[in-house]
Amino acid sequence: MIKGYFKGKYAKCICASPQGQPQWYTGGQKVPGTTKDLSVYFDHSKPERNFTCKSSPTSGAGSKSALVVRFAFFEPNSLTIQSSSSTIDLCPHTGIYTNIRHTTTCWVSKDKISPAPDFRFTVDSVTYPGKLQNDPSVYKADFIPSPLNSIGILSVMCYVTNTITGQSQTKQTMITFRRPPLYPPVITFITKLYTGKAQDAPVVAFTYSPAVPEFQKGDTLRFECSATGNPPPSLTITRKATNQQLASVRRKLKQATLFRKLSPLDCLDTDEYVCSGQNNQGVNREEISVIVKCYLDAIVTSALFWIPTIFLFLAVIIASFKKEKRSKVRRQTVDTEAEDSFTAKDIEQLSFNEEVYEAATLAEEHDNQTLGLET
Repeated sequence: MIKGYFKGKYAKCICASPQGQPQWYTGGQKVPGTTKDLSVYFDHSKPERNFTCKSSPTSGAGSKSALVVRFAFFEPNSLTIQSSSSTIDLCPHTGIYTNIRHTTTCWVSKDKISPAPDFRFTVDSVTYPGKLQNDPSVYKADFIPSPLNSIGILSVMCYVTNTITGQSQTKQTMITFRRPPLYPPVITFITKLYTGKAQDAPVVAFTYSPAVPEFQKGDTLRFECSATGNPPPSLTITRKATNQQLASVRRKLKQATLFRKLSPLDCLDTDEYVCSGQNNQGVNREEISVIVKCYLDAIVTSALFWIPTIFLFLAVIIASFKKEKRSKVRRQTVDTEAEDSFTAKDIEQLSFNEEVYEAATLAEEHDNQTLGLET
């Protein structure tokens, strides 16, 4: 019989016999697809497997050989360590745990190492054996550290070693041993102590139905305003533009609901409506915008707005026209008077010029007559 460990997760075995054709068997059955060559892969559910190689001679008795296949390996970075707590509290004088139990566990998956490894722990360079725990999928060991005589930080190391290959891996965790203060803690209340239930400002919800983006004139609208708080809140529904309070309520329950109906709706109901919840812890609000469409009223309103504007515009044009006409008549009167004044003056000047001319002529004739007499 050949018995030993194969390093790694795979082994290839060859069976040769001068007496005839060899064949591999396991559990009394032929290994399918094999003659002289046998390939075996690691399976952690079967850490040890038995094979037999038999020859089938043409004459005489055959021969056989037995083989036990086992694997030895340790894959890198396969180790994990974990503590149930990173801090251990000690009693102030006795140094006894206040924790009931503190455990450090170190483990490695069974498909990462073969065969079962050796576990040991060190605490500040002091070695402690690790007790192997039964688990179907992992090899693990637990360690319960002892408290120190004084406050300190433990460095807990876990060592896992493959007993066949000698490969090992190490993981570290830190545990703090802590002593409580010698005297009881002093509690200072920064705010007023409240021995009853917690108080909070109201949480407000505001809805309406039917939930449509726009309403028509004559529709019905229903508001639902609710709030939850402690102390019990008061509720109000108001119209934002006019600050008109439409409904209000105050109950002794921490949750209150207020309803309000608007019917029939009118164009003038278009506005934002506010649901308010208030108690001595604060005020919270929610708003809803309501749009009411009124097409005919809009046309009439538009007409009523524009008709006075048109009349005013026409009155301004007529007044301007009359003013221009009066100005033109005044200009024509002034021009006529100026024309008449100029004509009379010219006639008077002409008459004066004619008289002067006639007097000059008479004087010239007189001079001529006087000159003739002298001659």
